[in-house]
Amino acid sequence: MIVFKKVNKVIKKKFHIIANLSFEVKKGETLVLLGKSGCGKTTTLRMINRLIHPTSGNIYINGKDINELDPIILRRNIGYAIQNVGLFNHMTVFENIAIVPKLLKWEKKRIEKRVEELLELLEFQKPMEMKKRYPRQLSGGQKQRVGVARALAADPPIILMDEPFGALDPITREQVQNEFIELESDIQKTVVFVTHDIFEAVKMGDRIALIDKGEIVQIASPSELIEHPKNDFVDQFLGQHRFQLILMTKSIRRMVKEEKEEKVSLIDSLSVRSSLFDALDLFKKTKKEKIAVFDKKRFVGYIYKVQIQDMINAIIK
Repeated sequence: MIVFKKVNKVIKKKFHIIANLSFEVKKGETLVLLGKSGCGKTTTLRMINRLIHPTSGNIYINGKDINELDPIILRRNIGYAIQNVGLFNHMTVFENIAIVPKLLKWEKKRIEKRVEELLELLEFQKPMEMKKRYPRQLSGGQKQRVGVARALAADPPIILMDEPFGALDPITREQVQNEFIELESDIQKTVVFVTHDIFEAVKMGDRIALIDKGEIVQIASPSELIEHPKNDFVDQFLGQHRFQLILMTKSIRRMVKEEKEEKVSLIDSLSVRSSLFDALDLFKKTKKEKIAVFDKKRFVGYIYKVQIQDMINAIIK
């Protein structure tokens, strides 16, 4: 889907922001670019939609060199969500989300349908009322959701996300992350996601590219990165929270004991996409012996405290 081949970005003739970068983002996957501030991850992201031009090397999307594509057309086919959202304060929520579809000359009814569809997908309460509001009338979490909706508005195959949830408080941040994970499982976009937070990277990514000084140090699945760090730099970057990170890489999906559908509350429940860490945290909070698991809003079955205990015991042996 997206291929980097020996890409370099040099400033002042000597300093490499990006050094000989080669990697591929597969169709439908979320690749997280992870690293410290100034490592080159945002520069890498912005080269995909040609906001920054490489000094040398090539970037391909679906086999086509992006330097041969019209940058305006390229950008209109790539969603872009950033930390500070960038909503236009003089425009309503509807108008902000509809910007790219209007530029693409969609029919009015199609735009209206798409905006309403996205507001429902992102679980806004009273979407018909929400679309009439202005950014100043929204909370931080709501603004971020609108930013994501705008990135998805024209149904682009690729979404670029530059620390999109970084400005949110921890509770709202986790909620919006979970909503996006659920949404992404439906829309199946190719996502490149930038963060400096190892916990966010493990939660959001199918694979993680850890970058240092403009070079990829290791690119791997979250579990491989955590359990098999390539060198001392990776090991140090992971820090002292290795056990928590391991729990975050373990899905509860296969542990769920499916049962006949019944009326079960969504309150204090888990998703089939939840991690072992999510389950442990909720069991500790609720003191329950079993917790309901849902796929979207469809009841799937239960996961039991004893299963979690057995799984953790197997990990620490």
